[in-house]
Amino acid sequence: KDGELDMAVDTKARSKAFLKMLSAEYKKLDLSPQTLIAQAVGLSKEDIDWAKSQDKRFPKEEQYDGRGDAARHLALGFISQRTKRPELALKASNMREYLDIDNVGRPMDIYNNNLGSSIKADSYKEAEAIIDKMIEENKAKYMTVKKSKQVRNY
Repeated sequence: KDGELDMAVDTKARSKAFLKMLSAEYKKLDLSPQTLIAQAVGLSKEDIDWAKSQDKRFPKEEQYDGRGDAARHLALGFISQRTKRPELALKASNMREYLDIDNVGRPMDIYNNNLGSSIKADSYKEAEAIIDKMIEENKAKYMTVKKSKQVRNY
């Protein structure tokens, strides 16, 4: 009887450990709709992480609606062209803008996604130089901090 009890306790402990391990693995999975769509259209995690990081090259107050926001969306357009189905990837990037209720930034973000899709570069560094030039020459759309605060009432 003691052996059966030890085995039952041991089995229960192993099952609990297995469930804990499964739970930890599940938490590592990113099953957000955005990630699933990105994977479906062939956007790599490396490209997405690079595009998302572009706003960090600008002052914090310009990461939302400002030059940083423009850089991020230009980069997103650029990486869409690196997939096997660039038209679909760009459409998915633009459709993502409709998942938010942000009606203020949507037209500007879609414009920059589309403009970014015209970037021809062989490396991230080369793409960043083109992105910076597009922003500097006012080809990209973005708002000043003052304008952003004004239109968003914050």
